[in-house]
Amino acid sequence: MKPNAVTKAVLLFIAWLLLPQTANCFYSPSTGRWLSRDPIEEKGGLNLYAFVANDPIRKVDRLGLFWPFTKKPCCCCCAEDILFQNIQPYQVAFKFGHSFDSRIRLKYSSSAVKGDCKLEWWERSQSDTSRPEDSYKWTDMMNGPTASTFHGWIDTPRPCPGSVVIPVHDEPTISILVRQRRVLDFHIEVHSTPLCPCKWRMVLITAKQILEVDGSRQILSQEFVPGLTKYF
Repeated sequence: MKPNAVTKAVLLFIAWLLLPQTANCFYSPSTGRWLSRDPIEEKGGLNLYAFVANDPIRKVDRLGLFWPFTKKPCCCCCAEDILFQNIQPYQVAFKFGHSFDSRIRLKYSSSAVKGDCKLEWWERSQSDTSRPEDSYKWTDMMNGPTASTFHGWIDTPRPCPGSVVIPVHDEPTISILVRQRRVLDFHIEVHSTPLCPCKWRMVLITAKQILEVDGSRQILSQEFVPGLTKYF
């Protein structure tokens, strides 16, 4: 036999007496969940039936409208783009070269996969003043003596979710007092979080710097040639 309106009203009244409740919703202490949808909807998290992040022993929400209990969402990172900007001839004291900015664009999306993008910055140089065994070998600059260059990459806050452009400033130079010619190659990669649903798995850019001085403070060559961004 189907319950009539009076029976339904009685049952609801009994539930109102027996179940803990807030001003907006009934709560079940045995499951740590709402019996109906969260009154603040998705603002309290994707689980619309959770109550105080399923921790009612240590947390209180008398009105059912408090939302910072929700854990921060997990985000993964997608490498979107990288390019060189503000390339300028640079000279300070007895050194000369270039200053430039690498602008790295990242996108963070809510995902079951969590992780940041990875930056790889490699350089190799060929100079007539270098020992043959040291010439033209790729060096991982992220772990080298110039690691302070990458403060922008390390310190820039990451939005979750959201997009961000991270600047990395560099000033590669050589001495103007010593006769020499140096060719410096840059190879920069930004890798997306593995298994993150990104358009690109990796973006890559290269550049070449050519500096030459005759030893009497006369600059013979001061070139910086950026390559095209490649997407994989």
